Amino acid sequence: MKNLLILATMLLTFGFANAQSKIYTASYGSKDKCVGIYEGGKIYTASYGSKDKCVGIYEGGKIYTASYGSKDKCVGIYEGGKIYTASYGSKDKCVGIYEGGKIYTASYGSKDKCIGIYEGPDSGAAAAAFILLL
Repeated sequence: MKNLLILATMLLTFGFANAQSKIYTASYGSKDKCVGIYEGGKIYTASYGSKDKCVGIYEGGKIYTASYGSKDKCVGIYEGGKIYTASYGSKDKCVGIYEGGKIYTASYGSKDKCIGIYEGPDSGAAAAAFILLL
């Protein structure tokens, strides 16, 4: 029992028990306002740092819009650090790049301007946030 208590304390201390990740807008490479939360494969809009409405789902490298918590249409694909728009489940144009915790717009496959910052373990969620929130 004592070992279980120690493990639970460590998980809470280091943040592993909280699977929530946050998406921020960025100005000049610094984070501004929290605009979204990623939790359990779902992307939520955020107000005052708390999750509001589920707007999308990230699953298997694909980004879906969501209605009532269920996936609807595939609108993006995340592959190799690049974020693509999608039509009929196939990737179209590279519109963003995720690198080092930052989300960049992209033109001709190269990064342009930093527009967002993602704090969390799943880089695919950053891609989903770019397509759905930023």
